[in-house]
Order: sequence, then structure tokens, then C-alpha cells
Amino acid sequence: PTIQGEVYCLAVDEGIVYVGGGLHILALDVVSGAPIPFAADPDGAVFSIVPSGEVLYVGGSFTSVGGQSRAGLAALDKSTGAATTWNPSPNGTIGAIAASDNRVYVAGSFSEIGGRPRLGLAAIEAGAPVGHALAQGRVAIFEVRARELAAQFRGRFDRVGLAVDLDRGVVGAIVGGVAPGQGEGQPVGPLFR
Repeated sequence: PTIQGEVYCLAVDEGIVYVGGGLHILALDVVSGAPIPFAADPDGAVFSIVPSGEVLYVGGSFTSVGGQSRAGLAALDKSTGAATTWNPSPNGTIGAIAASDNRVYVAGSFSEIGGRPRLGLAAIEAGAPVGHALAQGRVAIFEVRARELAAQFRGRFDRVGLAVDLDRGVVGAIVGGVAPGQGEGQPVGPLFR
């Protein structure tokens, strides 16, 4: 198919390719490329799409998507594109998302999410919009990965801290990076349980 505008991200799930870009989220049949009805209609750019169970987590610079007011981050019904009730409301742009079990990891240029201060990187319970702080300072994320036993964040951080498991408290420290006040920072390695 011909797609008008810029494409920033792709995700493939259950025979469907989801395409995110400037002012669009498209669903296409993975074999034929034919469009599949999907009415997400964001009013801004979509930089990240992550399928997880029955939803698509989408992040970007939009203020509404899936027929609802959603600032930069939303969970959409995979079959319709309608926004679910999940609404963490970051106060900036989301550039990367990863989902694992009941947790959604997000990175971008925000200083608050779920009504709490979270500077650029947060873990959010999939069923509730409260984010846990994972890093502080200027964050430029290039990649976020979530796995069963670890989450890995790559980018440049001013400061790093502890990750918090929503069910059991502290899980582990982010390894690598720099101490506070050491300027630009270094790539940060894995987070271990």
C-alpha cells in the first residue's frame, strides 16, 4: 500500500502490521497489505507501538487518540482502535514503550506521569496509571526492552536509581551509567531482579 506522510514505527502482531507516524495509525494485513478497519485517528505523531494481549500501547506527541483525550500515551483495543480507560497522562512526548507482564515501561521527554514526578523514564502498572521513577535528569532513550526477568534501557542519563516492582517493592538497581553531576552520562545497561 501507499502510505502518505512519515512512518516512525511498525509492530507486527497476529497477522497484522500496525504502522505509526505523523497523524496516523494504520492496520494492514501482513500478507496482502490490505488495510484493516482501525479507527485510532491520533491528532499528532505516533513514535512507538507495542502490542500486548488485547491492546496496543501507543506513544507519541498526540493529545487525543482512539476517540478519547490521551496525552502522548494510550492503550488501544487491538480490534477497533478505541482507547481503553487506561490513561497515565504524561506531560510530554513518549518516544519508546516496552510491555512485560502487567508492567508498561515508557521513555520520553516528560517530567510527570500518573500525576507524579517522573523524569523521562517510568514503569507503569498496566491496570493503573501510577508510574514508578526509574531515572532522573535528562533522558534520551534510544531503546527500551522488557523481558520476563529483566528490563533493559539504553540511552543517556544524568542520574539513575532503583527500579520498583509494583507488587514486591525494590527489584534492583540500574547498572552502569554515571553518578549525579557527571554531565552527559553514559549508556546504561540492564536492570536485574
